Amino acid sequence: MVEIQYGGEVLSVDEKGSVRTSEILRDELPDAIIHLGLKEDSVKINLELCAINECEFRIKDNAGRQLKNTPVIESALPLLHTTSHAPTLRQIAAKYADVEISEDCGKFVCNETYFRTLNSIER
Repeated sequence: MVEIQYGGEVLSVDEKGSVRTSEILRDELPDAIIHLGLKEDSVKINLELCAINECEFRIKDNAGRQLKNTPVIESALPLLHTTSHAPTLRQIAAKYADVEISEDCGKFVCNETYFRTLNSIER
């Protein structure tokens, strides 16, 4: 038996939501963070391996922002990779027909949130 403590939060689909995890990480570094997002045309669960330092919104977010060719964080690296063990994620994807690996989580708020989270962990 393993005892697990967990918490969850629904993030708003805007800049405020995208910085929320980074704010939490200022105070504590949990053992794991799992972000769940929606990809409207996906028929499988996508395990995202990286986030890109770019916002290119094809639609407005819930606060009315529609960023074009804008970095998530001006001084950050152009690409950040998951801190999870990528070969294990690939094994999981290979085992289940409804799971696949993705290296492109888009350039909307999900990517913005994931990038901010990985950047905070890296710092």
